Amino acid sequence: MDTLHTFSTESLAKNILGDDFVTAAEITKVRRNLTYGPESLALLSATIPAEEILFWLRENDFALMAPPPTPSSLLEVRAIERNRFEALSGGWYARDEEVFSHDETTPPDWLAIRKGVVPNSTGKTFEAQVKLLSGVERVPSAVEASWFITTYNMVRGARLLE
Repeated sequence: MDTLHTFSTESLAKNILGDDFVTAAEITKVRRNLTYGPESLALLSATIPAEEILFWLRENDFALMAPPPTPSSLLEVRAIERNRFEALSGGWYARDEEVFSHDETTPPDWLAIRKGVVPNSTGKTFEAQVKLLSGVERVPSAVEASWFITTYNMVRGARLLE
């Protein structure tokens, strides 16, 4: 791995996004039970978005965050830091028929998620809100949103989507 490239790419992202760029190193400082292996770090280093995307993220109130070290389901994300969830165990989404909480996992590369509501979306149906997304946006999955919200709070001390 090219260390200079890694440093300069992460530095560029940090310069553009500031606190809205959350690295694997920052995550392991607050979630000490997690370790990112060399392959995972190499993938993250190689997939930091291009400069124009970083600027778009900043202009549209997104943060860019490293995912968990290995793809994780919603129940696995909850197990990492149980006190961040209302139900420490069990709950309706832990039932076997709720496959999204068992089978859906975080992606292996960066998560870019809006920190607040989509502009002009409040008071509208879900379908109407989805129509307001740009062509490059998508609704994050439950596991992506859970990882993002809880980790951002732990790393930055800020609560999102109050």
